Amino acid sequence: MSSLEVLNAETPPGRQESRGTELLPNNLINVLSSKITELEDSIGTGNAAEREAAKARRKELRGVIKALSDLPAEEKMTFLQSKYTHMASELIRTEKALLESQGQLEA
Repeated sequence: MSSLEVLNAETPPGRQESRGTELLPNNLINVLSSKITELEDSIGTGNAAEREAAKARRKELRGVIKALSDLPAEEKMTFLQSKYTHMASELIRTEKALLESQGQLEA
């Protein structure tokens, strides 16, 4: 099941006729907001660096919400694809740095 199908599956039954247009960004925003909140709650209060990272994530989410509300429908998908690509490459970079650090600790 694709992410589009997952997001639209969460759409209330009476509103699925506009699938993939107006409801997709709202569902995406709700899913992202709930996941960020869930992760932050599981981490707890944390140290100053974790609080700054949480603040940056909330700021980034507000930017995405603003961009999605301002863009025409065709550009929303392009924006989301570029955001996903950026996040995926950042995750790969972070994983490589983690593996290098673990290798240095083991040596």
